[in-house]
Amino acid sequence: MTTIDRVNYDQTVTKKLRKPQINPESKKPTSPTKSQLGEVDSYLGYWLRFVSNQVTASFQQRLATQGVSVAEWIALRVLCNLAPCSSTRLVQEMGMDKGVVSRLTDRLEKQGLIKREVSPVDRRFFSIELTPQGCNLIPALTKIADENDAFFFGHLSKTESATLINTLKDLVSRHGFKAKPVD
Repeated sequence: MTTIDRVNYDQTVTKKLRKPQINPESKKPTSPTKSQLGEVDSYLGYWLRFVSNQVTASFQQRLATQGVSVAEWIALRVLCNLAPCSSTRLVQEMGMDKGVVSRLTDRLEKQGLIKREVSPVDRRFFSIELTPQGCNLIPALTKIADENDAFFFGHLSKTESATLINTLKDLVSRHGFKAKPVD
C-alpha cells in the first residue's frame, strides 16, 4: 500500500466512523449496540498493540540503564553493520527523515559513541562510524535486546517463534511498510 493509498484508506475509514447512524423514524442518530460493535479485545490489532507496548516499554527501560534510547540502539546497530557510511545511507536504512537522523547522530556524537568526519571528496558529506566506545557498547546493548526477547518470547518454541516472525514479515511486505520501528 503506497502512502497515497494509506491516506485514502485512512480518510475513508475516518469518514465512515464519523457518520452517525440515523433512525429513519425519528431522524435522530442512534448509537450502535454492543453486539454490532463487538469487544475491543476481539481485534488482532488490539493484541498486537498490547504486546508491542509492553515489549517496547521494557526494552526502553533496559536500554536507559546504558544511557541509550531505542532509536539510538537501532542507529548503533545499523552503523555496526555498515560503518563507515554516509548520513544518507543511515537515513535510508533507518527509514526516518533526515532531520530526525541528524538529531539522533548529534546525540550519539555528544555521548562519544559515533564520530562524523567530513568527506575528503566532497566537504558537504560526512562519513559516520562508531567510536571505540560505541563498538564496546554494542555487545551490552545486544545482550539487553536478547534478554528482553527471551523474557517476552522465550516460552515460544522455535517453530512458533519462526511462524510469528514470518507472519509479521509477511504483513510488512504486503503493506509495503518502510519505516523502522523506533520509539
